[in-house]
Amino acid sequence: MTILNGNTIYLHGAVGDHGFDTNCFTSAEVVDALRALGSSSPVTVSINSEGGDYLDGVSIYNALKAHPGRVTCLVEGIALSAGSLIAMAGDEIAMRLGSLMMIHGCSSMAHGTISQLEAEIDLVRKINKSMAEIYARRTKRPIAEIERMLATDTWFSATEAVAAGFADRIAEDHAKLAASFDVERYKTAPAAVQEAMRRAKASASSGPSMAESMRKVLGMKPTASLPNPAAGPTMAESMRKVLAQQGKRT
Repeated sequence: MTILNGNTIYLHGAVGDHGFDTNCFTSAEVVDALRALGSSSPVTVSINSEGGDYLDGVSIYNALKAHPGRVTCLVEGIALSAGSLIAMAGDEIAMRLGSLMMIHGCSSMAHGTISQLEAEIDLVRKINKSMAEIYARRTKRPIAEIERMLATDTWFSATEAVAAGFADRIAEDHAKLAASFDVERYKTAPAAVQEAMRRAKASASSGPSMAESMRKVLGMKPTASLPNPAAGPTMAESMRKVLAQQGKRT
């Protein structure tokens, strides 16, 4: 997937490439795009992501933070999980009208000996602390408050995100919700989003298109287009890789 067009980097789909999802983007692609732009060039980062791999997400965040040119992050539809972490790199963070942001702590799966399970717990705690520091730095909120938010799926509308310091302004154009966002992954999603996705999935094989169903339920303008990234991996994927390597060394 080509993510650079002019001075805009498009981060639409899942964060990280696990070999089974063509609708994804990686930190290597973002670094290459920034290199192609040149160090002094301003860049707009268009985000419409359900999240994915933490390690790729934080690498993208750091690459954007290190870019000398001005970085504007624009949430087109959703910035969830690792997608929201990337958004925090913007010198300015804007959210389309109707867009959503969600933050939460890292999730993982565990198997192995007691020492391996304890190592995994320690690793997840370290990652959650690192994420809390990034969100706290951007919002100017105490780390303890951010950690309470990360203890569950904490959702923000565009207005709420601006009020809480996770965004700077609302872009008045309507949001483009990722049409393949798998709401089952986030059972705490707002009711309107859950209903929209259920109807969109039900109509995918017959009747109105998925995009048309989404527009109708969410009250979007007929001209609003909806990208169709496949549901991506969870943030736990990177943890499984790291812990598998740890298990081999023990």
